[in-house]
Amino acid sequence: MVSTSTRNVAALWPPDDTEESILGINRHQFDIGSLRLGINELADAAASGGPLPWEAISQMVVLGCIRPNGSAYTVYPDIAVFAHALDSRRGSYSLAEDGAPVLVVEVASPATLQADLDLVNGKGWTYAQAGVAEYLVLDPGEEMIPEAARGWRLAAGVYRP
Repeated sequence: MVSTSTRNVAALWPPDDTEESILGINRHQFDIGSLRLGINELADAAASGGPLPWEAISQMVVLGCIRPNGSAYTVYPDIAVFAHALDSRRGSYSLAEDGAPVLVVEVASPATLQADLDLVNGKGWTYAQAGVAEYLVLDPGEEMIPEAARGWRLAAGVYRP
């Protein structure tokens, strides 16, 4: 049975990401794809033929994230960068198996902006609890975030600008 407090937290929390909710507009997808390719191109260059020092995925589910009440929270970060190479044949990644990404980037969209920027009742809280070292919200067109980006680094379990 779900308690009243559990229902209240879930009602206030952003909904789980779904494949439909993350697609966005063509510009959104272009920005995500370009960023992922650029990050991975730099990793390939840094590897000099050896193992990749990091790898970025885009819009793949990262399992093991939670809400404040401990319930599972499904997230598909626009970009998640892990500090090691990943098995590209997998359809999901998990905190338990893969560790936390070292960086998560969300590309701003009207549908997700509020949840993306909320470090108390949104994705920022969840990513901090997961141990994501750095969190960035980008707005390449400067349509929703006047400064084009907001970023935070995890310090003592809390994001600081």
